[in-house]
Amino acid sequence: MNREELCEQLKAPADTAPGELVAAWEKRRSDLATALAQEGNAKPVKLRLQQELRRCEEGAGVAAQLRVAAEVARYLAELEAERARPAPSRAALRLCLDKAKPLLKELPEGELRFEWERRSASAEESLAAKEPHLAAIPRPEAPTGAGAGTVLELRPLGIEGTLRRIAPTVRIVARTHFTLGRKGSADLTTQFWPESEENRQKTSTISRINTTLFLRGRQVCIQDGQIGQDGAAIPSKNGTIVDDQRIGAATVLNFAKERRLKLGQCLFEVRALQLPATAAESPWAQRPETAPSVRQAPGLPDRPSGCIRFRPANLSPAPMFGIWIFSEVALGSGAGAAVTLDRSLPAVAGRIHYFDGGFWLEVPDDGKSVVTLDRRRRSAGDIVPLQSGHELRLGDVGFEVKLL
Repeated sequence: MNREELCEQLKAPADTAPGELVAAWEKRRSDLATALAQEGNAKPVKLRLQQELRRCEEGAGVAAQLRVAAEVARYLAELEAERARPAPSRAALRLCLDKAKPLLKELPEGELRFEWERRSASAEESLAAKEPHLAAIPRPEAPTGAGAGTVLELRPLGIEGTLRRIAPTVRIVARTHFTLGRKGSADLTTQFWPESEENRQKTSTISRINTTLFLRGRQVCIQDGQIGQDGAAIPSKNGTIVDDQRIGAATVLNFAKERRLKLGQCLFEVRALQLPATAAESPWAQRPETAPSVRQAPGLPDRPSGCIRFRPANLSPAPMFGIWIFSEVALGSGAGAAVTLDRSLPAVAGRIHYFDGGFWLEVPDDGKSVVTLDRRRRSAGDIVPLQSGHELRLGDVGFEVKLL
């Protein structure tokens, strides 16, 4: 059976998208199997259903090819969506193509493979024409790709010969929501250290899940407490204060300037990197019409750019600060770096991206590289998948990579 015959069997237009065609075929097969399993079918009906099911099963090979084509289409669509953004990420553009190309080899020779090879080549040529420097960016090297996970921790390595660490732990979260609280399941756990009766009392002023931030399209909303499985808000016992204003209902945040977020006795400086502001002064933009739902599709569709950093302002030394990543996190000495490192390093020494379910490290191609991964110097322009256990160094600052 070929694609045209499958479309005819499913009564679908010939130009139906691969993913939609696969979904229609799977539904048809499931419906036939369910009907055939029902008791009480007359023999003629049972024979007809068996015949139709066998005929449907003949499309399994075509459906498998269409699944691959659907994956290629998804990566090319992500590439076009990234290019349409005001400041597209070069690493994400290249990774979209690098993910799509190997899949083409899984398609057998024929019209379907030719069609998607043509589309991929067209995207490659268009990308190179508009951004000539992109063609020189190497493909990711590790055959296993990035490790799976939505949380990346950069745990500082001690300075050789001492017990001192020169940076706090950095926790980067790639989810459609971001939670803060004293409970271990919060995306950023907030506690006062070292452990003492006084600090335990301070920690108790923070609720288990005190505050939740979530995306509404390209806007960032903040909600006191947590969001239940039914989408309803569950307020915290201790409340959430933004710039001296207590919040209750979900509210859209404006990041025209750095905001101060207070949970109990813990104060955070909250700053957006690359995220567009919506007004000059007010921390609010507008109130969302409906409560959010936690049942969202995986990944970060239609996300804003950059990231949001949560840095403890009254914990000294701060054991950890959190970053909510939308497109990239810059590491370096510059004012625009989310992870600020030694002044001897470049303004942007490296960038971390979240793509296709994993984290990737990009070494800027605009200067000399100061990045080593597992004691190997990376070249300018490299894009490398990150996995648990990697040792990442930027100049003299070292981190252990941990994926969660």
